[in-house]
Amino acid sequence: NEKRKSGRKPPDKDQDARPRLLRQLFACPEHGRKLVVGGPYGRSLLCPLCRATKAEDRPLYTHLNRELALQLTCAKLVELIRSDSELVLEIIVACQQAAESVQKPDPERLSQLRSEAKKLMSKIEFNRRSPGESPAEQKQTELLLKELRGQYSAVSVELASLETAQTQGVVVPTAEDVTALLDEFGNLIASASFSEAETDFRIARRIIDLLTGGQIDLYQMGERRQNKGWLQGRFVVDVVSAVSSQLTGLTADAEQRQGKEVIIDYKAEKLIDRQAEAAKALSDEGLLCKQIAKEMGKSRSYITVLIKHWFRSRGLPVPDGRRRRKQLPNKQDKLPLYRQLADEAVQLADQGLPYLVIARKLKTNDTIIGKAISWWHTSRNLPVPTADDRRKKTLSKAKELYEQGILIKDMAPDFDYGPRGLTLALRKFYAELGETMPDGRSRRGNARSGEPVNGNSKN
Repeated sequence: NEKRKSGRKPPDKDQDARPRLLRQLFACPEHGRKLVVGGPYGRSLLCPLCRATKAEDRPLYTHLNRELALQLTCAKLVELIRSDSELVLEIIVACQQAAESVQKPDPERLSQLRSEAKKLMSKIEFNRRSPGESPAEQKQTELLLKELRGQYSAVSVELASLETAQTQGVVVPTAEDVTALLDEFGNLIASASFSEAETDFRIARRIIDLLTGGQIDLYQMGERRQNKGWLQGRFVVDVVSAVSSQLTGLTADAEQRQGKEVIIDYKAEKLIDRQAEAAKALSDEGLLCKQIAKEMGKSRSYITVLIKHWFRSRGLPVPDGRRRRKQLPNKQDKLPLYRQLADEAVQLADQGLPYLVIARKLKTNDTIIGKAISWWHTSRNLPVPTADDRRKKTLSKAKELYEQGILIKDMAPDFDYGPRGLTLALRKFYAELGETMPDGRSRRGNARSGEPVNGNSKN
């Protein structure tokens, strides 16, 4: 691209730090001047009249970094035109209203535009013929002509759009058309600063001017001291009117426009702010300070500093970490043993095994087993089994095995009973159920330990 290659080159040959896309977009509302390139190596934008004022009285004290301005402005504009169902519907409705207005044209509006265009052209011709005598008058005439030509161009575009729409009509776009245009706008704005094509550059700038009105007013924020203040940009945007005018070729009426003020703080994000945001996000996920430190590769004390900075930078009270820990479902960095064993312990308990037997199988103690089973139920909002519930489940399993022909002496150790103790417990359990326990001696026959009974059962 010849135009991009022309002109004076920066000493460090880094053109990306001096983006051209937003040139002549920012303005100082106090002096009514557009910002110009300045500062070391031309990396900043500044108001020349503010620079001629005492530092303490300058409306704009801080310089605007061009690279930061490009990054934040483009990101905000892409966010504003990001397609969603509500925005797409509003644009389609605006296009439908434009189509209806063309079907019922306003003769007075056409006459008004033609008359206004004629008057503007007369003023342009007059000032071209009479530029003035002194250099100051000629400079003022030049600025006036530039303004008049801009007004004439806007009136001519609207007039041509209305005349074309009357003869050809307006096609109302589909949701797919609107979405495609919004996505195209966003992609052009996002990629224009890195594009080598002059065409992409010009189209992106036209879209930016369409959305911002061609000007972003800047205001000084913070202290008027080095590295203590920043500039805030403000402009009014009406995405619906801007996009619908591109789709229909018609300019929306002033009464139908519903612009909203957009504010951008041109303030570079500090490293501690970025780290504090990441630490707060992990904290919101329920991670402990130790876990956040491991995730971010920082010390626990520094994570505490980041969390405190996040709250204090927003004027919020710093919460008590100990109180937060009590509210967390996972209060320990490593999963406790009772929670590791909970699922397996519940499965064994469902088989009727007592806590001592389960503890031997899982190589722990019955206290841990009791805690594991209790936690398993409470974490699922289920009632914790009582001692009587566990006894009945154990004896119910023993009764099932007994009736399958398993000898009491073979099953007793599995339920942490002696043979006689299990016999007495089963007899009492049968009685509670209103049943009679089968006689063990007659049903055993000549079966030995480890063999099923082979005798005749007698009640």
